[in-house]
Amino acid sequence: EQGAGEAVLSDGEGHLIEGAYSSLLWWEGETLCAVPDDAPALPGITRRLLLEIAADDGVEVRYALPAPSELAGNEVWLVGSLHGIRAVSEWVGDGLPAGAPLRAPAWQQRLDQLQG
Repeated sequence: EQGAGEAVLSDGEGHLIEGAYSSLLWWEGETLCAVPDDAPALPGITRRLLLEIAADDGVEVRYALPAPSELAGNEVWLVGSLHGIRAVSEWVGDGLPAGAPLRAPAWQQRLDQLQG
């Protein structure tokens, strides 16, 4: 109704966990961030592949449960097998700014190469 492409789910404390049908990844500077493996989220194949790419490339990875405000202005991805990497272009309802998808095209290309 408000133009959102996908709902982002949160836990009881307001931390973002995952998309309705995707995993949540985001960037803080040069660090790729992900929800911890023990969070109440479904395991994602695409998430795992992207974290493996990060490890192979020496990219620092940090695990955290973000509040929506902590993602404001950062590049945020919803990732899944169906669509690959989808950069969040707008946060509906909060008025929080979305970060520009600067890294998404190159990482999508790497993902495509892995998936053949």
